[in-house]
Amino acid sequence: MMRTSTRYIVVLAFCLISIVALYILNDNIDKERERGKNRRRPELKFQSEGDKDGEQQEYKGQKNRKQSGKKNKNSYAMKNSNSGNECTPKQDIIFTKVHKSGSSTVQNIFLRYGDKHDLTFVLPPMGHHLGYPNYFNKEKHMLHTKDEKYNIFCHHARFSPDVTEVMPKDSVYISIVRDPVDVFESAFTYFKIDYRMGKVDNPQALSIFLSNPEKYSKSMRNTVHTRNNMLYDYGIPAETFNDEAKLQSAIDEISEKFSLIIIGEHFEESLILLKDLLCWTLEDVVVFRLNARNENSVTKLSEQDRERIRDWNKGDVMLYKHFNQTLWQKIARYGRDKMAAEVDKLHKLTNRYYKNCVQSDHALNGDADFDVWEPRGVKINGFILKEEAKANPVCERMVKPEILYTEELRRKQFGTNIPRRGQLRKRGIQKRFNPNQNQRYA
Repeated sequence: MMRTSTRYIVVLAFCLISIVALYILNDNIDKERERGKNRRRPELKFQSEGDKDGEQQEYKGQKNRKQSGKKNKNSYAMKNSNSGNECTPKQDIIFTKVHKSGSSTVQNIFLRYGDKHDLTFVLPPMGHHLGYPNYFNKEKHMLHTKDEKYNIFCHHARFSPDVTEVMPKDSVYISIVRDPVDVFESAFTYFKIDYRMGKVDNPQALSIFLSNPEKYSKSMRNTVHTRNNMLYDYGIPAETFNDEAKLQSAIDEISEKFSLIIIGEHFEESLILLKDLLCWTLEDVVVFRLNARNENSVTKLSEQDRERIRDWNKGDVMLYKHFNQTLWQKIARYGRDKMAAEVDKLHKLTNRYYKNCVQSDHALNGDADFDVWEPRGVKINGFILKEEAKANPVCERMVKPEILYTEELRRKQFGTNIPRRGQLRKRGIQKRFNPNQNQRYA
């Protein structure tokens, strides 16, 4: 009896100590936030080439810009650089994020724009994936606002009809693709496919897989990221990967739905088309390359392996060829000389931001201002900001990793009304699909 009483006293004392410690921690956080509010955080001002030439697109009716998170599409008007006609910036956007294609870089553009204009994001209850690798389910994979109105969908999700149902009917559909060879190599390394093969850290694992990809993929419990990774993210069933007619039909459907597919190898030209499509400013699409692997973590491919990758990922090759061709058709309509001039302006403006903000873009975790998630054995480049730029929100947002930015937006949008992990499980939102336990989707 005495031992039981002593045990209860110890447990009670531990609980009291935990409560006091938690109170002190929260008090310190509140004080730090208050100090942060009072700290002067100057916005860096950058002048674009357009400012010098008097060609910079000007906002009209700035006082009517949307406030308190309520969007007012008629708040300001601008001139479309291509047509010369007055247009209204578009703020309802669906960005299908495709793994290992440079999509984290493009996502940063939408995160910053939505953050700046207090737009409403479709956000996951936890982490930074909207149900991936499962098809997006609006009941399970997102936090819901009271009015069920959303402006930007830009986190990793496997495309499904629910995406269209959640977003406004006039949303602009945008995505990105990259050379399928580079996508496959990057995914194989980043998502540790060697582990699933039982060839952990074997430098020849990729070549071994490509020698008989069907055999190795069939032996895996989890085949995500092992074939036609880009089509998979667009929601195309893996059962169609051997049917060329069905693949072409799927690509045609994607082409009909999406207004712009950015091509990673022609990134700056794509950004100019994005700016024009959305009626945004050049400053809105300035971006630094994020979540890039250190060159030491990139597998050097033989020409034989490159050809094998194309054969195994024939669907992604078809997808890439189609949208590379449509991009150049758009550039031709835009005007090649005009495009070259706009790309030059963007390049100079990006360099100006870089010189004002960045000390290094090849910093590793521990040295970078923001640590990034890294798979075992893979190094991801991070940023070190210049000392005078460390407290500047413009520079901070441009180098902030997706996971951290998503958490900040979740708290900005929902405050403390975020369900805990246990509550999510009760709603049927389970831990991320992860049969191999070392696999993580990022």
